Amino acid sequence: MPMRAPTLGAVEQPVSEQLVWHSWTADRAYPRHVVHANLRILLRRPLVIALVVISLLLTALALVSPEADFVGPVILAALAVAVYVAVNARVRSVLAAGATYRVALGPDTLLAETPSGNVELRYGLLSGMRVERHVVLTRDRSTKRWSVLPRGVFPDHALYELQARIQAATPITSPTTVGSAAVPSPQGPTTSYTTDGDFVRRRARAFFRTVVLRPERLAGMALVVVVTVALASRANHEMAPVWAAVMVAGVAGAFAYAYRRLLRASTAQVPVGTTYRAALGTTALWVEGPGSTGATNYSAFRQMAVRADFVFLQTRQGRAFVIYPAQLFPGTGLTDLRHRITAAAPH
Repeated sequence: MPMRAPTLGAVEQPVSEQLVWHSWTADRAYPRHVVHANLRILLRRPLVIALVVISLLLTALALVSPEADFVGPVILAALAVAVYVAVNARVRSVLAAGATYRVALGPDTLLAETPSGNVELRYGLLSGMRVERHVVLTRDRSTKRWSVLPRGVFPDHALYELQARIQAATPITSPTTVGSAAVPSPQGPTTSYTTDGDFVRRRARAFFRTVVLRPERLAGMALVVVVTVALASRANHEMAPVWAAVMVAGVAGAFAYAYRRLLRASTAQVPVGTTYRAALGTTALWVEGPGSTGATNYSAFRQMAVRADFVFLQTRQGRAFVIYPAQLFPGTGLTDLRHRITAAAPH
């Protein structure tokens, strides 16, 4: 998932002979840096670049036409500003100033403690990292997704060491178990589920239908298509059906590509025979999956939904979704999880 690191620099806290923890406290600029980092990640995606280029070309064509005016560009600019302001406000509401972030470099794993919970990741799961002025980005080897951590939590020597360990680590392409120091196994009972041959397809379809094809997302894309077509066909209304067909075909192609990419990433991330383990702790949900172990505070989740045989948990930070097999929560487990998330919600 950023700040004025020189002001609040890292504080080393020896916890044991093996681990040295580095701490950093967030300031009011943190949410803005997170938003900008995720925006830069988004704008590096080929599909997004293609859509932006197409929209700019259509706008340019409309502006140079004999009947050109600035209504269309103003509408598009207003939409972009509104989205940016809304995202900033949403991120700021969940990333409070004064929150503490801690990281430690273990022999084989990166350990991180955030206000949302704790996680431990094997270096072999990471394909690389990028250091920016306010954030450090690490990339998951299988899903190709970037995660954001504050730059201020890493002293310079820790960044060099992290990069060296990621480069030296053996890539992980099969399920592994992390025995975690930062996220110890729960004392109470745990549940488990082992994936079958059809798990990845079911998971990808459920995720695509629930997350990618959300009504609000489809409505937003429809609005962009309508505005772009109207803008491009102002000089020649007879071309409106052609522009509409081009935009719809482009959107459909983008969705098809996204689904295939999701399916490939899921196949690499969750091979057949992967075992998940979970436990409902007093204040956090503990989950052990392929290559990582994490304990996430119930207060970090915004809402919960069950689709088919999967549980979708939406985080407050970034409104991202995490998905787990519903079989991890047998009996009254799903009801209990929902009640704990509701009870822990900020008031």
